[in-house]
Amino acid sequence: PNILQENCASGGRRIDIEMISRAHVYCRSDYFIGQKPHDTAFILGQNATLNLSPYLPFQGCEFNCVPIGDDYGAFSIISSGTVITPSDFDGGILKRTFADSETAWFKKIFNVAARMRPFYMGDFYPLTGAGNDLWCAWQCHRPDLQAGFALFFRRADAKEDSRAFKLGGIDSDAAYHVETYGGSDQSVKGAELENLTVKLDPRSFRLIFEVLAKPPRDMGVPPMKHGQDARATPARKGFCRIF
Repeated sequence: PNILQENCASGGRRIDIEMISRAHVYCRSDYFIGQKPHDTAFILGQNATLNLSPYLPFQGCEFNCVPIGDDYGAFSIISSGTVITPSDFDGGILKRTFADSETAWFKKIFNVAARMRPFYMGDFYPLTGAGNDLWCAWQCHRPDLQAGFALFFRRADAKEDSRAFKLGGIDSDAAYHVETYGGSDQSVKGAELENLTVKLDPRSFRLIFEVLAKPPRDMGVPPMKHGQDARATPARKGFCRIF
């Protein structure tokens, strides 16, 4: 009764109610094994996280379709869990030693992935539709931590260079500390963060972490070290509160 089961999912064919009640899903599709043309694996990875997360908070995905150094590809694949197969990076059996710069890139990416992971156990907000929407975005927010992240992708063929998003779980009267991956940190008013406009180049992304910096009306809540309408219901309410 205490056995920990891991489900490879057989290319996604075993992601059903009986299996996910008994085992973690560590590989949601075999399509992510090896590099694929024209970003198809990365578009599928984005859509899989967007569509599965409301029902399956913890899930994994093969990372070896990501070329070393491709941040856009990496964050398209990373979700609450990631399957790392070093021998398969670069789309085949890798029979060489990693360069120091490559090792540094892996550490950077997976340190950020580890930071994102607990927020997938909170409230999940799809910020775009599924299917042919050429932008893809979602937000994970933990009301108990008063913090979360939002991830925005502009795909290569997307014509719009900017999109407006309504983040969830944001107090418009508060102030937030916002940290942008690969960018700067800043203090942002809740009303501005809640109604966020994102401008991106083709085939690029933006990842932001947000944390309540100053509670409204000076309620005395200390800042943390270290979002869709705030009044709306997220696609999935918090899965657990163990982190």
